[in-house]
Amino acid sequence: MLRQFNVSSGVIEGVRQLRREPDWTEAQFQQRWSEQLPDLGQGTGERIREAALIAAYHAETEHPVVRLWVCEDAKQFKRVTEELALCWVQYLESGIIQRSL
Repeated sequence: MLRQFNVSSGVIEGVRQLRREPDWTEAQFQQRWSEQLPDLGQGTGERIREAALIAAYHAETEHPVVRLWVCEDAKQFKRVTEELALCWVQYLESGIIQRSL
């Protein structure tokens, strides 16, 4: 997942060195990776956080993981589900559908 978020291989290796625990709070996770990788920029740290959240969602066992999500085409929704369907209402409101008719 981190490669898909364009995180460097050196940072990925640093993240791999983190001790794995099943139930970290977000604050604990952030503290651990900031200790392990203290020189990260804000953007790289945010990509690590987003990748971890998506990975945790996919590892969920108590609730089913959604396979198809109908939403807008914002980048934060990509990679959350196996399939992503765009909402036609957004295209109708933006005039894209009207221009193409």
